[in-house]
Amino acid sequence: EYLSKIPFISVPHGSITDGGYALAMGSYVLATPDSRFRISNPSRGLSLDPIGLSFILPRLGWEYAQPSAKYPATGQLLALAGYEANGYDMVECGLATHFLDSAKSVGEIERALSQLPPYDQQVLKRSPVRQYGYTESASENNRRDINAEYRNVGVANLIHSASAFDAGGLDYASAATEALFFENEDPSLVLESERANYILHKQSMLVSVAATFDDVFQKESSIEDIVERMREIASLEATDEEEVEFVNLAKELLDGMEAQSPLALHAVYQLMSVGKNKKETLESCMERERGVLLKLFEREDYKNWASSGASEGEFKEWKHKSVHEVTPDEVKELFAK
Repeated sequence: EYLSKIPFISVPHGSITDGGYALAMGSYVLATPDSRFRISNPSRGLSLDPIGLSFILPRLGWEYAQPSAKYPATGQLLALAGYEANGYDMVECGLATHFLDSAKSVGEIERALSQLPPYDQQVLKRSPVRQYGYTESASENNRRDINAEYRNVGVANLIHSASAFDAGGLDYASAATEALFFENEDPSLVLESERANYILHKQSMLVSVAATFDDVFQKESSIEDIVERMREIASLEATDEEEVEFVNLAKELLDGMEAQSPLALHAVYQLMSVGKNKKETLESCMERERGVLLKLFEREDYKNWASSGASEGEFKEWKHKSVHEVTPDEVKELFAK
């Protein structure tokens, strides 16, 4: 395994779909207001691209102990319903590490990075001058490398200062923004202990939706049961504004699932179910995803979609009319080695 000394910084400014996320993986993933991530393969008759999404999606929020970690439906909504995550969503579930208020910040970061010293010159403690023939003792040879721990800290601090907020902590606010917030407050009339707490608010619709429907995705043990449960919710008679919003959201998610290939939806659900197990690794999930994807390339759904010229989400002529028509043997065959 090769570990680069140079941090990889990606800026997914625009739309990323399926395996394109592999290009965004790095030490720092800087989302912007225009960032989007969606899994579109099931609407083409295919499953997850082999980049390890069946390992990543069930573990969203884990790395930074985020609220999204409490709701496994976060990853399932992305995988099964074709939900499109925006920049806020990506940061709030760990798909991105930082959020930039504007893509203009990228130019500022590039200029600042160009002024940082190279990796080998980032030192706190210089190596002592050695006499010719000098040999290090065992204690000297095994001492802690302070410089190795210090290197690239400047990069982290730079990205931290340029970001509006990150995946691991509170939102940031500049001194000017905070001053504007308090400009109408008379300090002679308000005690310091009574001042309003200024924190910018992060919003993630994806996490909110996952929290709302997490019970559905966790209690149902098959993709058929999930679809039926969502259909029941979508058919409810709403009596107030909040219920109307709940029912309409269920309809949107149901439409997203039913627009996809039933066989591909079964394959993705099974990949996610296996990938969430503790014994699984990124590599094992990638290998499984690859095998299933290659088999789906040879199935009718993908071939018919590819020859139809239809846009994603518009094609309806799947081999199976619903997830209920897909047999266990058909799914098992996709996973057979």
